[in-house]
Amino acid sequence: MLAVITACSGVSQGEYDDLRARYDAARDQLASVEVEGAALVAAETAVAAYVSATDPFDLEALADVYADDVVLFDATRGITFRARATALADLGSGIASFGMIGQRTLSQTVSADSAVIEWETRGMTDNGLDWSFRGVSILELENGVVTRETLYYDSTEAPWSG
Repeated sequence: MLAVITACSGVSQGEYDDLRARYDAARDQLASVEVEGAALVAAETAVAAYVSATDPFDLEALADVYADDVVLFDATRGITFRARATALADLGSGIASFGMIGQRTLSQTVSADSAVIEWETRGMTDNGLDWSFRGVSILELENGVVTRETLYYDSTEAPWSG
């Protein structure tokens, strides 16, 4: 078949081999772009679900965003929580103890395997005083779920700082 194609088209074997190699490289590059595109769509979907689940806080919805073996590292407090249930229990404790209402997203940047979200968490103390503080979450994403979240914030603004 190749001999017929090259004979009919006037293309030499070397030219054909070069065109075939360029075609194969373009096909492989397109497949790579499709995979990266699918990963980006999955990451954007996960981040949208995360943002939705944090304003107001909805622990059940957030559970759907976290991987079973998620690692949550609170860099400010120097505490690591391993596994979805443990991470959500800590967040639930903060909601109950400090009257945390929600986390408003100020900005976000998403790639296929990570996201950076700048946020402001707000709440109300038992005696009716509003409070808020700003921070950043770095999310590591895989297959449309958060596998790691690292939190950074100014602890002097947090309600538990005294």
